[in-house]
Amino acid sequence: MKIAMFGTGAMGTLFSAYLAQIADVTMFTHRAEQAEIIRKEGIFLEYNNEVQGKGTISSKVEAVVSGTPVPEPFDLIVVLVKAYQTKDVMAANPSCIGPQTTV
Repeated sequence: MKIAMFGTGAMGTLFSAYLAQIADVTMFTHRAEQAEIIRKEGIFLEYNNEVQGKGTISSKVEAVVSGTPVPEPFDLIVVLVKAYQTKDVMAANPSCIGPQTTV
């Protein structure tokens, strides 16, 4: 499954780290420097809780600058930007959405 994550803040990064364990995740950010770091280093999520215990999840994900055309639509788009940014981020990335895409 190919997943696009719109938003690279706390929630977008958290969901991307977990979803990348079972799917191909591409994170969309508005900062080129952030996209480069994510592509190069991946995501590292440290956790310490009663359910999972203590550990680290290391995930490799793709990252691109919002508005960059993609070769084919995604299966799923997760939108985790501020509410007022939703319309703009969706309009900036039309190539991500196809007839079978779930948003």
